[in-house]
This record gives sequence, C-alpha cells and structure tokens, in this order.
Amino acid sequence: MLRKIIIVLCTVAAVTGIGFFTYRPPSFLDGITGATKRISDNDKLEGSYIFVMNTDADCFKLKENRELLKAAMSGEEEIFLGNTELSFSLAVSGDEKALTDYAQGVKEKLQKNGINASVCIYDRVMLRSRILAGKYDSFVSTRGFIEAEALEHSDFSVITAENMKGKTQ
Repeated sequence: MLRKIIIVLCTVAAVTGIGFFTYRPPSFLDGITGATKRISDNDKLEGSYIFVMNTDADCFKLKENRELLKAAMSGEEEIFLGNTELSFSLAVSGDEKALTDYAQGVKEKLQKNGINASVCIYDRVMLRSRILAGKYDSFVSTRGFIEAEALEHSDFSVITAENMKGKTQ
C-alpha cells in the first residue's frame, strides 16, 4: 500500500513540475530553448530587412511615391522633397523593439518633411494575417518573415541594418 501511495505522489509531483515549467509563454522551457524571443532594450538591428509596399493601395499606385519611400527607408536624405500628397501606414511586428523604434524614427522624419505617415504595431501572427489578406499599405520586417509568392501586387526593397542605423536621428 505504501508503495502505491509513493508512486501516486511521484506521478502528481512530475505532472505538476512539467505543468509549472510549461504553463505560460514565454515559459521556462521556451527561455532555455529559445523558442520565444523575448523583448529586450538591447535588441539591435542586424542583418537585412524587407520593406514592402502594396501597389493596390491608393498611396502607392504611383511609382514616384514608391521610389520616394524606398529612398526614405534606406536613409537617403536628398530624396525628401516634401511630397505633401502622400499618406500611408507602416505596419511592423511589435516583438522586434529595434525595428519598431526604427519605424517610429522614419515616421517622425517623414512627417517633418510633409509626408503623413503612421506606424501600426501588430502581433507577429496578426501582421502576417493582414499581409496575406492584402490589408496593408506598407510593412517592414525581417527577411524570411513571409514568402515572396504571398506578396502579390507589391513592390519591395531589401534594406541592410547598416543603412538603417543612425539614419532616423
């Protein structure tokens, strides 16, 4: 009888222990395995990113507007000539702090030059869903975030982290 009680107690302890370590994301195991990326103030822009504009959106039907925004995202300053007719939203994933900060900096710089820009921060899954549904003006994300085949009716450019650093200040 004592043996059965010990086995039951050990089983309950094991199930409780496993539940404790895997209960809420980001859980202890996620932290160990790196499955969940945690937001930290030390996030840095690294590698390359993709900037995509929806050519079906009214603001990006003109190629001149798309070229203006490509130049703005890559940090070219001589392009800012004050196109006051351009108004768009820039979607970004909220789990990448450095990328969100970069998007806010670009927004402020564009607004100083007469371009009405807004930044929309979404959860990673929601951003992907909106992109696949075509409900975006533009977005910036890491390369590999979404497959190129899913980006119908879009114009994009690849931006390196070196071009992005310090360009919005």
